[in-house]
Amino acid sequence: MMNKNIYLERVRAVKSRLKTSDSALITNLVNIRYLTGFSGSAGIFAMTPDGDHLIVDFRYTEQAKEETPFEITQRNGSLEKNVEEWLRGGKVCSIEAHCITLDLWERLRLFSEIRWVPEKDLVESVRIIKSKDEILKLKSACELLSELMKKTIKKIKAGSSELDVAIHFETLARKATGKPLPFEPIVASGPRSALPHGISSKRIINSKELVVVDIGLNLDGYIADMTRTVCCGKSESWMRDIHESVLLANLTASKCIRPGMTGKEAHSIALGDLDAKNLSDYFGHGLGHGLGVEVHEGPSLSIESNNRLENGMVFTIEPGVYIPNKGGVRIEDSGVLIENKFNNFPAPDRSLIEL
Repeated sequence: MMNKNIYLERVRAVKSRLKTSDSALITNLVNIRYLTGFSGSAGIFAMTPDGDHLIVDFRYTEQAKEETPFEITQRNGSLEKNVEEWLRGGKVCSIEAHCITLDLWERLRLFSEIRWVPEKDLVESVRIIKSKDEILKLKSACELLSELMKKTIKKIKAGSSELDVAIHFETLARKATGKPLPFEPIVASGPRSALPHGISSKRIINSKELVVVDIGLNLDGYIADMTRTVCCGKSESWMRDIHESVLLANLTASKCIRPGMTGKEAHSIALGDLDAKNLSDYFGHGLGHGLGVEVHEGPSLSIESNNRLENGMVFTIEPGVYIPNKGGVRIEDSGVLIENKFNNFPAPDRSLIEL
């Protein structure tokens, strides 16, 4: 059932961030769902001096009435020709700078007398701190993904293709959630395991090869993301060595990350462990990213991130080592920064399983 108060509180939080504007126009569908509960594929949310309302076309008027507590306005015509009416007296309007095209920006300025204020992360700055209810939803999503990871790993055997394994997971996830996957499953074997985003291919998995499995799912609108690396058959010493190094980096970061750190400082914890093993040159991506209603959201944990970590943030920890033309290892978990420490959500075995 719709929880009206959750959406009203989220809108109030966004409004509190409007410093120079008397209104705001939200066009990002992910943010619209977060603020209003509306899950359709087209809509605009207007926060105005004369009340907040969701603007949808004929296809979604009945659906919107069921999903959102806000007034519904049926859209007829283009945004630029109706925007002054939709903003109901608004004179200075904030818009999502990272979502609007240059073409629409020019049309809005041409057809209206409103002063437009581009805002970066207007809604995302609210989304970055999770409520207790959101944390529970993310934990539940990770619990389900943990069980599906175990079942997916069992599908790996010499002679199977990467795509066979990926489709097996996708079928399990679709049956369990009823939702499309938030991203293409990564099942990368042998030399392809050294490709951090090596989308599943028709390559046949061979014995004595590393296999990286990076999967995610959408449960009740919240995203889980997880990676494990296993070996098809008996592992070789170099595989065990890099897996042990990546696991240490994962565990050290999980133990040491604290509120007040920047994303860069958090990243440097894992990087230091890998550097001690002369493997830091093979770790080229960030340590982690935020999870929520999207698979990649704030905060960012990377060498360039100045995001300040706070209690209530949910993010991944996923160090990796990728040796070109040989193989790679990534171990990804997620959890919440709470009570001044990082708490991992439920996760399957992190050891190097030999199948």
